[in-house]
Formats: sequence, structure tokens, C-alpha cells
Amino acid sequence: VSFSDRQIRTVAETHAVLSQGLGAALSDALGESVMVRCEGVAEVQAQDVTNSRTVPMAAFVARLGANGPIFIVDLAADLALLWVERQLGGSDPLGNSPRPLSALESAIVVRDWLPHLSVASAEAWGSAPPLMEATTREAAARLLGGDEAPVVVASLALELAGGSTRMSMTYPVPTLRGLLGLALPAPAEAPEPAPVEDLVVELRAELGRVRLPVGDIRALAVGDVIPLDRTHDAPAPVWIADRLRFDARPGTRGTRMALEVLTLPHLPQTP
Repeated sequence: VSFSDRQIRTVAETHAVLSQGLGAALSDALGESVMVRCEGVAEVQAQDVTNSRTVPMAAFVARLGANGPIFIVDLAADLALLWVERQLGGSDPLGNSPRPLSALESAIVVRDWLPHLSVASAEAWGSAPPLMEATTREAAARLLGGDEAPVVVASLALELAGGSTRMSMTYPVPTLRGLLGLALPAPAEAPEPAPVEDLVVELRAELGRVRLPVGDIRALAVGDVIPLDRTHDAPAPVWIADRLRFDARPGTRGTRMALEVLTLPHLPQTP
């Protein structure tokens, strides 16, 4: 076992966030409701991923940077073909005789649909959007490191076009360790823990968010103005670690930007 239960829960929580972002992005792109949910995360051997494919799947490589670590995205063939149909103006439903994708169909999925997954993945993990390309299931299996290599699989269920389908994201251990920011194994004798008051946690203020098509993002240039989703006088939510704690008013103190706390922190209840 390469990951603790806590780390697997972190992966599941990340994919729950990813599912929400992907569902919203696909709903906008298709003009119809798309529900995406994470059905589970498990650490298995790579051969278990291959053996569990009970329906035809379309495999794609997601690479974190031009030469970075990879993970594999598997789409149920009926989902990939539905995306192709929608891009070409068709309206075929899910489940219509799934078959392997042609090179042209794979190119359409990579060019027009996987960027939505790429952006949702980057937002969920807090990293740069992965680069994606089509591959074969055999090549994907080799990239995962062989049949007995440990991998972590996140299974996603999608509901759209009056039907349901699925996809999965398979991470080799080195890739997932990098995404989780894991350190090397701790020494046998751990140092004395620091007092709670001395622990350092991240505090961040969010001035606003905006969703943009990938094409608009790529076209951004110096001097462009990006409107945010809040007015200039709206309070900014402040997060401590991964929890929303209080609202604050942005301002300045001397030459530095500062925050004035408007509401008391939402402290966890103690038993």
C-alpha cells in the first residue's frame, strides 16, 4: 500500500471538486445539464484497471508539463462518441453501439472536449492544466508501469443526454505523490511536535473568480482587463488552510495590501 486512508480521502475530496467544475463546464459547452460525481477512489494494481474495463473505453494520456509525469484518462466510448456527435452537429444519445474511436474522432475529443477536463483538473489540484493526447489502451498500460505497478483510480459517473456513462482517471504512484506534495517517508524517530500556537498555516484571501473559455485564456495579453464576479466594495472571503473562516475588507497598510476582518472566525466546535 502506497497511500494512507487519509491521503486516499484527500484524493476523493479533490475529485469531488473536480466533478463539480467539470459538470459546470460541460453543461455550458453542451447547452444541457451534465451531472458529474466521483463514485470512489481506490489503490489497485495496473492490471486491475485493464481487467475492469467491461465496456469499450477511449484512452488518453494527460501529461503535467511537456515532459512531466503522466496519468491516464479513460472515457467510456459512448461518452467520447457523443461528444464527437455534438461537435459535428449530431444528437445521438448515449449507448449507441459503442466502438473504438477513429483517429479523427480522437482528435476532436482532444481538441474540443478534454480541455474542459484539463481546466477542471487544474482548478481542483491547484496546478497547471495538464496536456492531453490520444493513446491506445495498450500504450496506456505500459505508461502506468506494467501489470503489477500500484496505481490510484478515481471513478467518475456522468449523467447527460437522458442517460448515464462513466470515465476514470488513473494515477501512477509517482504522479500522485507529486500532486499531493508528499515528502519522503518520515524517519523512525519523529521530532517533538511543535506547540499548536507555533504551527504555521496558510491564510489566503479571494478577491474574485471568473470562468473563461480556454480560447479566451490563450488570447490574453498585457493590458487586458478581466472582470471578476464581485463588486469592488464586496467583502473578500478569507480561507485558513482549506476552510472558509471569515470575510474581510481589502485595503492597504503603508505600501502593502491588507485585510480588515469583518466577521469573527468560524471556529470548529469543541466537544
